[in-house]
Amino acid sequence: MPSKLRIAFCFLLNLNTARAAPLSPSEVAHANVVERVVVMLDEQGNEAPVRIGEQNRSPFGILVSVVPNGDQVTLTYCTGTHLKGTYLLTAAHCVPKSAGATWWVMYYNKEGKRQLSLLRDFHFKGKGNDDVAVVKLDEEVGAAWDDANFRLHTFDKPTESHDVPVTLWSYSPIRFFPEFEQKHPGKAGMVFRSNPCAASRLIPRIEVQDLKTKRVVANLFFNDGLKGKEHLFIDRCRHEIVDGNSGSLITHGKNFEYKLAVLDFTMGNHSLAWKKLTELGYAADPTKRIVYFGVDGKSEPVTYEVGMFSLGAGTLFETIGRRNESALPR
Repeated sequence: MPSKLRIAFCFLLNLNTARAAPLSPSEVAHANVVERVVVMLDEQGNEAPVRIGEQNRSPFGILVSVVPNGDQVTLTYCTGTHLKGTYLLTAAHCVPKSAGATWWVMYYNKEGKRQLSLLRDFHFKGKGNDDVAVVKLDEEVGAAWDDANFRLHTFDKPTESHDVPVTLWSYSPIRFFPEFEQKHPGKAGMVFRSNPCAASRLIPRIEVQDLKTKRVVANLFFNDGLKGKEHLFIDRCRHEIVDGNSGSLITHGKNFEYKLAVLDFTMGNHSLAWKKLTELGYAADPTKRIVYFGVDGKSEPVTYEVGMFSLGAGTLFETIGRRNESALPR
């Protein structure tokens, strides 16, 4: 899920935007709000780029959606990765259609200066369970910003395989970092944090058990309509998967060169499986317990008395390539 913030309009003239065409008055107003409110911090809480890999690249950015609402605007945040050239990876729900809305990417250029660029077009935008967007950057932005040196890798583990280590390269909302929030009073924005997790094509399963009789009263696959042949299912992360992580690049282990997928679903208490449990009256029933069987299918199941699952799912790059051959850089 993206992270949201609602604030009042404020007009400034101190813009540091990278753009190929002049901005309209409403776009200038939106850019002013983003520049005034949003901070973009590294893992130590500094306003500085995050550099990865042997080539010391900084390909990560923040996607900001600005949606007008009367005399206020709502800011929605996601994570984005500059794959190569004009290709910017994120989740489709991070750039929704909305009247009067604008979409921006905030990033650090090769000189380490923070930049803001308006997003206007797409190489690819999926629908429904194809919750992937590859946004088209202006050529000047692509040239000024480090890329991730994208190459297509296939996930070569069979559906019934054990889990494999992965890393989510994500920005998370600053409210999850109180020590950094105190350093930036009145500001919103995102803090970078890599997140080691486990992933598999196995679809997670949950059971609802009656505490008195020990009977299984519900048995659901926790996939929200996703398919093991097209997606990765992610759990056992070092850090909770939170709103704002949508659109994150997923790599094999800490190997940044082995790029697998994009995080586009967070399967928490808003998911279809949880909705079904709520409809059945089980989600908050103290006489029941929820047992979750994780992505490797062989670990000891995790029991939740009442609460929220912190799971994720990502669309494999090979799936995106099958949907649209021109969706990813060559």
